[in-house]
Amino acid sequence: MEDFLVDHHVDKDIIRIDEQGKSTFHSLINLSNNSSAQETIIISQRFHLSRALMISSILGLECVGLAANNMTFAKWKIAYWYIREILATPFNICKIIYHDLNRPIQKS
Repeated sequence: MEDFLVDHHVDKDIIRIDEQGKSTFHSLINLSNNSSAQETIIISQRFHLSRALMISSILGLECVGLAANNMTFAKWKIAYWYIREILATPFNICKIIYHDLNRPIQKS
């Protein structure tokens, strides 16, 4: 994706790749822990984008989404991915709640 963006004249200095992100949730947690994080563009497949934006919104991140739909897939794969998202959304909400419950309390 980085090569694609650079090939389309996006300045390489503004591209951030999360090498430690094991999932969308973890990448967004890493972004929320980055004190220099500004408005972010999330580029993903359309079926996945709404969940990524939901997680970022709950975490208080300023993100916008761009669907990367320039590839075609078999209809069964698309159906599988949409069903997966239906299950992944409540699972990720539970992960956010768990993450928030285990966050250290900051003293004022």
